[in-house]
Amino acid sequence: MTPYPFLFEPSLHSKVWGGRAMETILHKYLPPNEPIGESWEIYSGNKIANGEFSGRTLEEITEQFPKEMTGKETATDGFPLLIKFLDAQDWLSVQVHPDDALAQELE
Repeated sequence: MTPYPFLFEPSLHSKVWGGRAMETILHKYLPPNEPIGESWEIYSGNKIANGEFSGRTLEEITEQFPKEMTGKETATDGFPLLIKFLDAQDWLSVQVHPDDALAQELE
């Protein structure tokens, strides 16, 4: 693998708490009349938009070239990062997940 700078195709996610700020701040084209809350910039299913690996996902490239993509000491399979922008125009909900012991106790 010859390394080169990847360009990515972000994934936009409509959320009830989202807005339109990414149009002006990040100069992104947004679908009309949808509150966009998240723009996933880099994630495992992200498609590369340029060069030799164009059209392939980060996960596919990481599986094929694990050392080159994440280093020789990796604790996970696939591509381990999710980088996203948020546009929160309203309060976000808080999600609380108990550990296994507390979940058993509360059942």
